[in-house]
Amino acid sequence: MGRQAKASPRQRAEVRKLAAEGVSIRVIAERVFGDRRFRGRVERILRKPAKQGSSSAKRRIRGAAVPGTPAETTKWLRAAFDRLQATIDAGEVELSLREIRSLMDVARRLEAREQLERLRPPQRDR
Repeated sequence: MGRQAKASPRQRAEVRKLAAEGVSIRVIAERVFGDRRFRGRVERILRKPAKQGSSSAKRRIRGAAVPGTPAETTKWLRAAFDRLQATIDAGEVELSLREIRSLMDVARRLEAREQLERLRPPQRDR
C-alpha cells in the first residue's frame, strides 16, 4: 500500500483546471495549497493522469453476485476478466506496471483454473 494522498480529490481537480487555463505551477501551488513552496506537489499531480474509468470498472465487477459451483464461478471470473480486459483495451483505464503484473498473474491463475475444470470429470446429481 502506498502513502496517503496529500491533496484531496477537489484540490487535484482544481490543480488540473488551473493548469489547463495556463496558470503557472507556483501560482497554482499558492492558490490551491496556500504556499508557492508546494510546487512539487502540483508537479506530481500534473504528472499523474487522472484515473477516469478504473473505479467504474471495479464497481461493475464487484456488483455482480458470484455463483456457487466451481464451474459457474470459473465462468463468472472469465466473464469479469474479459470485461475488464475490454475496458483496458478501449483505453478507459491506464494501468501502472504493478497493476499490469497483477493482471498477468490473474490471467495465469484463471487459465489454470479453467484447465482444472476441463480435466475434472462432470459432477452428477446425487
